Amino acid sequence: MIKLAIIDDHPIVLAGLRHLLEDYAALSIVGTFSNSNQLLDFIAHQQVAVLLLDLQLPATDPVQFIKALKRARPSMRILVLTNMDQIFTARTMLAAGADGYVLKGIDKYTLIEAIESVSQGVQYIDACLRDDLRNTMLGTGDGLPLLTDREQRILEMIAKEMTTKQIAAEIHLSSKRVESLRSDLFQKLQVKNTAGLVRKGINLGLLPGL
Repeated sequence: MIKLAIIDDHPIVLAGLRHLLEDYAALSIVGTFSNSNQLLDFIAHQQVAVLLLDLQLPATDPVQFIKALKRARPSMRILVLTNMDQIFTARTMLAAGADGYVLKGIDKYTLIEAIESVSQGVQYIDACLRDDLRNTMLGTGDGLPLLTDREQRILEMIAKEMTTKQIAAEIHLSSKRVESLRSDLFQKLQVKNTAGLVRKGINLGLLPGL
């Protein structure tokens, strides 16, 4: 039996997740929480095998919260369940100590699979992020930011002044996903706008021939 806790500041989300998972025989939902202090108090005295964690909790730094959770209950596995689909964010949370990262659009059976995987000590990454995230976590070894093939292609199209809509059509992604990948590029290259992105790309040799 996997003892599961859930934290999300939206009551309707908590209720929905409980309803979704409570009939699954291998899970026992031991608590649902809407703020970080409630959860920290609970795990100080109660065993939890897996925590479903929303990243957007009020007045809570998710990186520091994950570290605090791991200090308080080292054996507890943390599965991030979020709407935030940026590769940079996922990588940051995994580096902080999260054991898995999935998006709220997944179906019930995929969520159960993710919970079971992390409970067994196996890292679980949402399928739509998996390849890009694996590539970015390999490291280049030369001090340069490592871009996935998709990010490199998007960078080159941005440098050619293609719009988000044009890029999305070219690489068969949604405009929302392209905007997310653009945000990842800004964070990786540590720039604030498109002009800075292109300039930094040229300076680092990521945009050869431009």
